[in-house]
Amino acid sequence: MLHPTQELEPPANPARFMLNATVRRKPPLTWDAKKALEDASKGFFKIALAFEHLKEPSLKSFIAEAISWAELNIEYAPLYRAIAEMAEWKLEVRKRYRTGRGVWYAVLSVMEKRDTYTEEVTRFHQRCEKRADAVKAAKDLVSKHVELLSASTWLDVEVMTDLEWERLSGPGNP
Repeated sequence: MLHPTQELEPPANPARFMLNATVRRKPPLTWDAKKALEDASKGFFKIALAFEHLKEPSLKSFIAEAISWAELNIEYAPLYRAIAEMAEWKLEVRKRYRTGRGVWYAVLSVMEKRDTYTEEVTRFHQRCEKRADAVKAAKDLVSKHVELLSASTWLDVEVMTDLEWERLSGPGNP
């Protein structure tokens, strides 16, 4: 075991070292596994809808009760903790909208109507330290990209918290 102040020495032959490294591959998805996952996740959208309308005090009690149920129902504890985590995220977003604190994003999406569906063609965003700055940035994004508006496209502009932006843009995206 290395001491925290010791450095790991590189292998004498890095190419040989890489040959010995193994990469765990994802097993192929079987039909019955896919069907089971689809069945298990059919009602996921109902979870968020169940507490979407709750105000902050009710959300807090919802979270506390979900955590309690996780302690009582060992078999379903991970599910109750996940529900509590979803509600905690919603509570934090609500707090930020109420207080205006935290990092905010101005987001402009260019949407295009296709024959049978609507698609986001491109997205512009700007990170801001204050909500008021994000509102101004959103207006600036619209004026800067208004030329992208056409008969088949429209501009969708939104001001959102960094928490919402992380969900929208995906993990690791700025």
